[in-house]
Amino acid sequence: LRTIFSGFALVTILLGLSYSPALLAQKEKENLVIAGKLGPEPEILANMYKLLIEENTSMTATVKPNFGKTSFLYEALKKGDIDIYPE
Repeated sequence: LRTIFSGFALVTILLGLSYSPALLAQKEKENLVIAGKLGPEPEILANMYKLLIEENTSMTATVKPNFGKTSFLYEALKKGDIDIYPE
């Protein structure tokens, strides 16, 4: 009975330690980069996304308006230069 309890305690401790980096990472504020296509409508949409994200999550957002056309934005998204862009 003692070995079963010791094994259970060890598994519980190891599981707790494995989740601790994830819990610490969630406490940090993440900054999303929102890029907009060329023109006023994408800039409005990007700012709407920014407001919604910041009001409903613990994240912050940075808007990069008039960033470029779809192909340019897609490449920036693949590289990790931006996180999202409204279509």
